[in-house]
Amino acid sequence: MKILFHGCSITWGDELEDRENERYSKLVSDKFDTKENNIALCGNSNDRIVRETIEYLKTSKVDVVVMQFTVHSRMEWFDKQGFPHKFTPQLTTTHGKLKLKGNPMSDELRERLHSAGKWFYRFVYNDILGVENMWKNMVFFDSYCKANDITFIPLLADHFHEVIRRPEKFYYTEKNGTGWWKPLYQGLPITYIHEDIIGHKKDGIGDHYYGEYHAEGNHPNALGHQKISEKVIELIEAI
Repeated sequence: MKILFHGCSITWGDELEDRENERYSKLVSDKFDTKENNIALCGNSNDRIVRETIEYLKTSKVDVVVMQFTVHSRMEWFDKQGFPHKFTPQLTTTHGKLKLKGNPMSDELRERLHSAGKWFYRFVYNDILGVENMWKNMVFFDSYCKANDITFIPLLADHFHEVIRRPEKFYYTEKNGTGWWKPLYQGLPITYIHEDIIGHKKDGIGDHYYGEYHAEGNHPNALGHQKISEKVIELIEAI
């Protein structure tokens, strides 16, 4: 069995002391005696995760894709030459502007991207927009996998965001709390990394959040990755 893992810093294994051996993708791969294929990157957007996965699948055959969807406010922006760039709320801060210094772009483009980010996230972006984009990516990728005979296992880093977990509080009455794209998703059930596996501080679970299953920077620690791996193994075995 060939398994591909993609996601953000959670799947990459940020804050783990021994990332290459402790992250859940390695534990799952070892369980099924297969080579680990993990192409996750820190700071990824859902747009980029889906796009890069499809690019990977153009040249590599896999049986299962475990895709971890990330913070819905992150998006992908394409310049006039078609090069993709990260587009996140962090672009609106001085820290975000400094981080862009490492990007392969001109100073002029860097300044424009920073200014556009400040304008977009202040006047255009809202969480409904981000969540709808996330579900649209999920519907699209599920359809792609069905057309190519690939099993798609979706994970979602929900971080106790109410727009995801309590949509009925945000959408107008006619949508009945379902949104536009979510009802179109017909794949395997979504596994919520925090709600279903490692817990939330706001759920009143005590030390689970920022505690037993989390490192100081809020990423899952080794124990958290162990818990995630157990759930993913269960999902794969149920296929």
